Amino acid sequence: FIRDVRKALESPSLPFVIAGSGFGGWGQTVDRRLMIMKAQHAVTTYDEFRNNTRYVETRGFFRDGSVSPRPIRYHWCCNAETYWLIGEGMGRAMVELLGGPKAPPNPEAP
Repeated sequence: FIRDVRKALESPSLPFVIAGSGFGGWGQTVDRRLMIMKAQHAVTTYDEFRNNTRYVETRGFFRDGSVSPRPIRYHWCCNAETYWLIGEGMGRAMVELLGGPKAPPNPEAP
């Protein structure tokens, strides 16, 4: 995807920020979801992407249904705080890629 967009826009080093699919938080145990998160993060370690992409870990932003507007098991339980934190993390990562201040570290597992 990144290669295709860069080619289409004729911008070989166009910066990209990838937000992990951290739904379920640090307690996520579904193998396919964990595999997707691992693959999303791995992209930023490839030589061609190392200096122009960033991964934002989102599992620490997950808010369970018990503290969210809707206790549904998808769409991040419709929690506005979660959406805000993901967007803020991605924005700060992009600012860093564009030469601004270093983004704060990704949230870590408890």
